[in-house]
Amino acid sequence: MPKYSHRVEIEDLNRNFWVIGNILAQLCDYLFSPDQNPYIDLFKKILEELSHMWENVAYLWAELGLLT
Repeated sequence: MPKYSHRVEIEDLNRNFWVIGNILAQLCDYLFSPDQNPYIDLFKKILEELSHMWENVAYLWAELGLLT
């Protein structure tokens, strides 16, 4: 049975980890940096709407508790 003859070099692994690390750094910088992210206002508005919805649900449960 033939053996797998490909050898992995340390330089290959270092280059792969370097590329993956740089891509992740750029992606995190894009997503979490307020000066570069065009969606930061959208995220803030969505979170604000969610908090208002949960507040309304809490008021409804409190009113239901008072009525019963």
